[in-house]
Amino acid sequence: TASEEDGWLALPNYVRGSAEIAFGKDAASEMIKEHRLVAVGTTGGTNALRSLSDSIVVSWREKEDAPMPEVLISKPTWSNHRGIFEESGLKVIEYDHLRENRYNIEANLDAIQKSGPDTLVLFHAGRTHNPTGDNPSTEKEWEELADAMFADSKNGRFAIFDAAYLGWGDGLDEDALGIRKFREKEVRMAVALSNSKNGGAYSWRTGLLLMEERTPERAENLQ
Repeated sequence: TASEEDGWLALPNYVRGSAEIAFGKDAASEMIKEHRLVAVGTTGGTNALRSLSDSIVVSWREKEDAPMPEVLISKPTWSNHRGIFEESGLKVIEYDHLRENRYNIEANLDAIQKSGPDTLVLFHAGRTHNPTGDNPSTEKEWEELADAMFADSKNGRFAIFDAAYLGWGDGLDEDALGIRKFREKEVRMAVALSNSKNGGAYSWRTGLLLMEERTPERAENLQ
């Protein structure tokens, strides 16, 4: 059901509540009040990722002589990530997520900094990286990653947060730290949110694709 107010392709209360979980209450209230939030209900977080990747490919094909962006993912990652992006027509590149069985932030930062300016960078939200369970765990690490997104790029690379387990690590607010830090740093991003597990509604495949635009006009066009 679409919202008459913002054209969201999802139930309005579900969008508002989910945006508060991902971005925080004040930030969600701000972007909703200013009509800058884009929201699409999806079949779980999986379909949110696929809807996003398909949309990116369509929009890029409309640009003349623009090479298709690459997607930077961790190695290892959830087994479906590569398939989702490659089926849409995007090239996937990898970095080693672990070193001595611990999260390897140096490799992550290096891979971001060496990637092209239009690269899509996939992050697992929270401390619940799938399948390793080891992810950035401090505010400083998330800030370093956010800063790296602008290395050699005026507009910054585009972050994709796969947020399938918010609340299963340290709590809803704590697990959304990376998303909120990236927003504070003005990194362009999308959030593929799943409430299937943390909401106890797995059989309903409750997903949502969330994006914030800079103006109401841009949000309306993207929606």
